Amino acid sequence: MQARYSLRFENGERQGETIPISGSVFTVGRRPGNSAQLSDASVSGRHAEFVVESDGVVVRDLGSTNGTKIDGERIESRKLVHGDVVVLGSVKVTLLETDRAGSAAPAGELGGGDELELEYDEPAKPTPAAVPASRASSAPAREVPRPEPIEAPVAAPTLAQPASTADAVRTISADKVARSGKRSMLGAALLAAAALAGGAAWFFLQPKGDDEVRSARAVEPVAGNLLEQGYSFEGEGAEWEADVAGPEAFGVERGARFSGASGLSAFVEGDTWALSRSAAVKGSGLRVLTLRGMARVRDAARARVGLELVCTSGASATTLALGPALAASGEFESFEFVATVPASFDAVRAVVLADASAASGGSVAFDDISLVAGGDAQVSAIDEFQVVQHGAGAAALFKIDRTLFSDFHVRSDSGGLGARGSISASKDDAGFTLALAGEGRRTLSLRIDEPLFKGGLATTGSGGYRTHATEFTLEGVSSVIAGSDRNQIRLAFDAPLTLRGRTDSGGMRLELELGAVSKLRLQTSFLAERDEAQKLLRAARDAEKAGELGLAAATWLKLRDEVPFDAKALEEADAARTRIAEAGLTELRRLRGEVERARFFRLPDLYRQCRRDALATATRYKGSEVENYARLVSVEIDRDFAALEAELARAERRRLEGIAGALDASASPKLAARVRDYLQGMAGATAPREEKQ
Repeated sequence: MQARYSLRFENGERQGETIPISGSVFTVGRRPGNSAQLSDASVSGRHAEFVVESDGVVVRDLGSTNGTKIDGERIESRKLVHGDVVVLGSVKVTLLETDRAGSAAPAGELGGGDELELEYDEPAKPTPAAVPASRASSAPAREVPRPEPIEAPVAAPTLAQPASTADAVRTISADKVARSGKRSMLGAALLAAAALAGGAAWFFLQPKGDDEVRSARAVEPVAGNLLEQGYSFEGEGAEWEADVAGPEAFGVERGARFSGASGLSAFVEGDTWALSRSAAVKGSGLRVLTLRGMARVRDAARARVGLELVCTSGASATTLALGPALAASGEFESFEFVATVPASFDAVRAVVLADASAASGGSVAFDDISLVAGGDAQVSAIDEFQVVQHGAGAAALFKIDRTLFSDFHVRSDSGGLGARGSISASKDDAGFTLALAGEGRRTLSLRIDEPLFKGGLATTGSGGYRTHATEFTLEGVSSVIAGSDRNQIRLAFDAPLTLRGRTDSGGMRLELELGAVSKLRLQTSFLAERDEAQKLLRAARDAEKAGELGLAAATWLKLRDEVPFDAKALEEADAARTRIAEAGLTELRRLRGEVERARFFRLPDLYRQCRRDALATATRYKGSEVENYARLVSVEIDRDFAALEAELARAERRRLEGIAGALDASASPKLAARVRDYLQGMAGATAPREEKQ
């Protein structure tokens, strides 16, 4: 059944297009999912809705930025009638109501004067190509600004043309033709002349970009193409999906074609970006795939292509492998991207990405994208370990058929969404060296996958050896150690870094701020380190047997912080350090009990013995935390003992002064003098201790 109402676009990318208002609610906006989607920057994501009621249509603004206006007045809601013009941002639409016969206006408005009026439409400024009506609710379609139309002779010179519209295209208003109501031969002749004039002007004044001038190039099939359904974006360009998180989206357009009838295009500006994915291509086993096609990058736009690697089991993290930025020549150029797909990824999608390098932005067009098997595998292998590079910007580590870490990539804070630094791997005696490129502030991101994470995760650095099982942030990290025994790796850095970790699908996602670090060492063999761990283990045991508990504790700590690669040795080291520390702390607790008894009973000799015991414990546990505790106890003993001695000395002086006074009273001056001499000697002997206190 024919819709009662429709919207006619008077300007912008869809100028001249009429869309029926289907259903009871019809939305217009920039985002995918609207009933009619516009890419005009003045239109909000969900700008306005047209609600069909029994007695007409109501337009409602949906909180748009630039507003919805009627007759220059900004409105929130308004009942519309046939012919009302609504301005959405800067896009004008006219509400049309059709009669039962499907005419452009109700029967009551037909008829009118005998004259046939012509409208002169000013040439539109360059705008993106319109989205076909069949794509009205799909991704927005914007294209490269077209050149100004060339001048051409105007047909039907009998139709006067105003001087101010010398370059205008003559068109006949459908409404005005309907209102004329004339069926005379003169009217028919004028209509025919006007149609010829308009057709000739349209032909000559159409923009003549490269894609318009040349004859259509035939689409050439590619043998073995895994993207056969969406290869050249003919028809609806099925199998390609826009990323709904993107502020812009790719759309199928005629102006984006390299061959056939259409291609894939997006317009980006400022901080906006667009990303589109092909249908999933499923397969298993180690594969090398080559992505080829044609791309056109104009103005300040940037473009990259790549593959999205998917592991449906979650054993490997979904990985976006992007190639280098494509040349912005303004013309179609061929591209090729080769990626190695490890066995754990059972599906891949081709990806095209566009963003802008400046606020002015630009456009990106793709066509004839094919994905075929074949190419040079980018795999570096040592024993059972393999570093697999997915192009230049992503990598993963495998051991036989298990993923150890995945989605290893370097992001830059400058360069937009697709800013990925290149990664190159080279082998050394004990693993791999990974060179990390990129500009600006760079972040290394990777996921430690479940098989490796189950073996444990630890860091070394300024804080020593630390284990991690949940979210954490740590500064001064010099290496990351994951796994255990034969499934163990270490990432070692040239300089201490800040590391953030969070759990992720059974594994741990790590992000490191690289600073000036341009390479790291991926160690997979630990023969030398495990030999060193065994030497330290034997030395620690011998020191403990000899009673050199401090040396034993320090040796166990060195094993733990410097060579924590032998699981059994590490377990013994932790147990031994705990045992030694507990023994030392037990001794110090007993000693503190003796100090309390000496304080309570005011026993100088016991104080002296406690002090000797504290110093002996510090010597026995030298180099360990127990030594520090023992020396603190000895300082407390010295302080308490000094206070007791001072108090005893004062009491003794008072007693002797009393004796000297009694001797004076009993006329024994010589004895009194001797007592006073002794008192003076006591003062000289105790003065230094009192000053020290």
